[in-house]
Amino acid sequence: MNAPSNAPFLGSFRFRAAFSVTLSAALMLGSAADQAGAQVTGASGSSVFTPPPVGGGSNGGLTVDINPTGGGSGQPPGDSGGGGSSGDVPGVSIGPVPSSSVPPSVRGTSGRSSPKQTGGLRGASRNKLGGSDGGRQIFAEDEWNIWWSSNKFAYIELARVFDAPTDDQGARQETASEREMRLAGIRRLVQEDVIPVMRALTKSPDSQVRSAAIVALGKLRDRGGVDLARTMLTDASFDVRRSAMLSLGVMDQGRASYLLMNVADDSDVGRGLVDRESISIDDRGTALLTAALRGERFAEPVMIDMLTDREGRAPQMLAMTADAAGLMQSTDALRPLMDMAFDTSLPEYVRSSATTALGRIADPTVTPALMQLLEGNDLEPKRAAALALGEVTFPGSRSMLERLGALMHAESDAPTRHFLALTLGRIGGAHARATLTNALTRGADSDMRPWLALGLGICERYDPDGTVADTLLEAIEKEDNIDTKGAFAIALGLTRAQHVVAPLSDMLQKSGNDDLASHAALALGLTGQRAAIEPLRAALNGKTSPTVLRQAALALGILGDGQAIPDLVNLIGSTNNPFVASFASIGVAMMGDVNAVGPLLDIIRRKGSNTVTTTWAVAAIGQLFDQDRRPALSRLATGDNYHTRATAVRDLLSLGF
Repeated sequence: MNAPSNAPFLGSFRFRAAFSVTLSAALMLGSAADQAGAQVTGASGSSVFTPPPVGGGSNGGLTVDINPTGGGSGQPPGDSGGGGSSGDVPGVSIGPVPSSSVPPSVRGTSGRSSPKQTGGLRGASRNKLGGSDGGRQIFAEDEWNIWWSSNKFAYIELARVFDAPTDDQGARQETASEREMRLAGIRRLVQEDVIPVMRALTKSPDSQVRSAAIVALGKLRDRGGVDLARTMLTDASFDVRRSAMLSLGVMDQGRASYLLMNVADDSDVGRGLVDRESISIDDRGTALLTAALRGERFAEPVMIDMLTDREGRAPQMLAMTADAAGLMQSTDALRPLMDMAFDTSLPEYVRSSATTALGRIADPTVTPALMQLLEGNDLEPKRAAALALGEVTFPGSRSMLERLGALMHAESDAPTRHFLALTLGRIGGAHARATLTNALTRGADSDMRPWLALGLGICERYDPDGTVADTLLEAIEKEDNIDTKGAFAIALGLTRAQHVVAPLSDMLQKSGNDDLASHAALALGLTGQRAAIEPLRAALNGKTSPTVLRQAALALGILGDGQAIPDLVNLIGSTNNPFVASFASIGVAMMGDVNAVGPLLDIIRRKGSNTVTTTWAVAAIGQLFDQDRRPALSRLATGDNYHTRATAVRDLLSLGF
């Protein structure tokens, strides 16, 4: 059984004013995450924390005073699904970023992994050779936790404030009139208490608060938010301009899509909107991608025209147009996307985007084409095809599964064989499960073991047979590598098996390694078991490691433990570690509990309009009221060949909303 392509992550975020992390070593090591966190303790910089006055008004007595002094800057991790390590290190994006100026010859064309030049990078090259195993080269960028950071929201079911209230027995029954009264109260809260505060914060001197506020208004579907976002397209801050486009993209209004498509098309109207004589490729691509987030069909004809008439179009624009078509799941784009995927005159990163889009559209008729790309010699389309095969809904024949299994063992490119383990898990079924189990239990190379475990966990999540948890528990006992144990922990959480709660709790409490304990914490949340709440609360109140605190806060949010809201809100307002506070805010937002609104608004009132903490509280409110089960930006990160993301994609994901 294949995983549903629209199944319900916590993404990357940037804390630009305080520091930047650029080296891949920081991305790989949880300890580096903690060190980075220590560097920014109290990182509000020169911000002046002036609590606004409390007065009357339609916002329930909360008046936001726009403080003209200072300006702390910080980004929450948000829901993008972008880069990060086991500790979700901020400021680091995943994979080489192709530039529109990079000629096709720069991209690798060999079917073998090898160090290669990659253009368009900001900071150090990510294609460092990380080691070898059995004569096959392995790259530092190709770590299981990088994939997990980009894809975890595909395995997390988000609660929303509009859902029926729940208790330990599940959703409570309510009559139609009770439901309408409850929803009317929520709508009144949004209109009277929340939206006025968010609108006021779009005038903050802090660019990150402005960014968070305009995105929140988009998720709140504020009718006046279109005009606010339109004016912010000319903001002096790069992030605010991107956030304004994102806000327009997540609204459900035709006028918002109309504005974005004029920017994407570089029309006279679009140039006037951004106050430029011409619109950059990155801005055009960003507008196109955000317009596709809600599946707005207004954008589809423009995309089809761009994909079909490719003559003279910049390669990076073609890549982003392909990404947009995949997000929109446009079946009309299948033919031009397939042509692009096989067009060897195009750079490989463009062909990779087209291949990823074919998978996201989830039409089983593309399976033969994806298999052909997988068995070809061009590296990036091959990797993208390995993942895309797991996105299509057709479970595949026995012969196809056997071919995938054989390629997983024989393929010389490490990312491709790793991605194939995940794809077998997504396809599911007895044969795929047996292939993964046999590979794991019969002496798989060390580089494959984390991916095989994750593949099995995914298989069990969508197509359970009750055997996988025991297989993983037995294998983890024999595992010496701490990083690999972390992948096993996540895989155990994915199984949702009740009897994995105890060993994961022991791992959290007794492992003696913060990275492993943090993975165990998140895994406990993934189980969905109420028995996981107690050890997570104990960790939240007893652990001092920022890495563990972050993941425990997130896990409690996944479990929807409303009783933990006071502790999480207190953590947001009291911790000096911005990473801990940001994860706590997202944990609150994921619970879908309207009772969190008051404490979050109180944080804004107390901290003022230009502080890091306010940014996180605003982002949490936006996500709390987002109607999508799966955060919009996470769809931009999930299922792609992250080695070849275009600059505009990376910039969007780094917003963290």
